[in-house]
Amino acid sequence: MNAETRTLLKVRLEDVVEAERIFTTLMGENVEDRRKFIEENALDVVNLEYLISMIYQLGWTTLPGLRGLSVSEFRAAPTATPDMERGVAVEFAGQADCDEFLQAAEAEFAARRLATPRMHSIP
Repeated sequence: MNAETRTLLKVRLEDVVEAERIFTTLMGENVEDRRKFIEENALDVVNLEYLISMIYQLGWTTLPGLRGLSVSEFRAAPTATPDMERGVAVEFAGQADCDEFLQAAEAEFAARRLATPRMHSIP
């Protein structure tokens, strides 16, 4: 997301309780409560992203070097079926949280090289 136009929301405990109530209403089995909630709130909806978490499949590029491994180009793709054998899957509250994580990972690993294990000969 564009840092100049995105909206950051501070989440408080009260927000979590309210989000749980709304989620239960919308995803629960009580159809009448769900219909009533939608009728009462449909015109006020601006952005539901903060209520929905998504699972992202993470990836990165690893390149060998003389002084160790270089890790960069972190990326994430939303997925409904995480593949833990091909990488790492992480749940984020939304795209903004995912972008923030990717930027932090890139900053953390940009100037570092991971030591390559040394091979020892067996006598």
